Amino acid sequence: MSRNAVASRASVVLAATFIIGSVSQAAEPEAVLRAGGLKLNGEDTDYLTLGGGAFNVVNDDNEANDQPSAEIRFEYRWGKKLVGIGPTIGMLVNARGSLYGYGGFYSDIQRDPWVVTPILGLGGYGKGNNDKDLSGVFHFMAAIDLSYQMDTGTRFGIKFAHISNAGIHDRNPGSESLLLTFTFPIDFFP
Repeated sequence: MSRNAVASRASVVLAATFIIGSVSQAAEPEAVLRAGGLKLNGEDTDYLTLGGGAFNVVNDDNEANDQPSAEIRFEYRWGKKLVGIGPTIGMLVNARGSLYGYGGFYSDIQRDPWVVTPILGLGGYGKGNNDKDLSGVFHFMAAIDLSYQMDTGTRFGIKFAHISNAGIHDRNPGSESLLLTFTFPIDFFP
């Protein structure tokens, strides 16, 4: 086994140990706004979302480089919020080597045990081999998660996301993702 392979495996084990050691149980968040059975969550614990699914699920052009591919996504949501809006950062990687890193804002709208999380962000896209050309680096992202929240704060859900350059480049093909998500409370940045 090469030195690089050993180092890679060791770093994965170290990162997993650190993340698992940071997992916490979520406390009941304060409500910034209530309407009927809905509440807009305020200050909360931090959350880490892991997702897996498909990139480019809406095939516009039927070209070889416009086909869906597997995607994994990581997203960190800080629990510190201002009027129910908090910061988030994330990254997606697809099977063709494309990468999109982003930062943005999110809110949690809850009707126990369901949580809807809209997210808006801005980031940079790097096209992989034989993947969809989104016409430029800078892109906007809009996403919505629908999750079932367990008593521990752990959430299982589905995410639909759209990446688009909003017309700031010559072309604006955009891309959509559909993912299954696992979100858990974490004390990574206490």
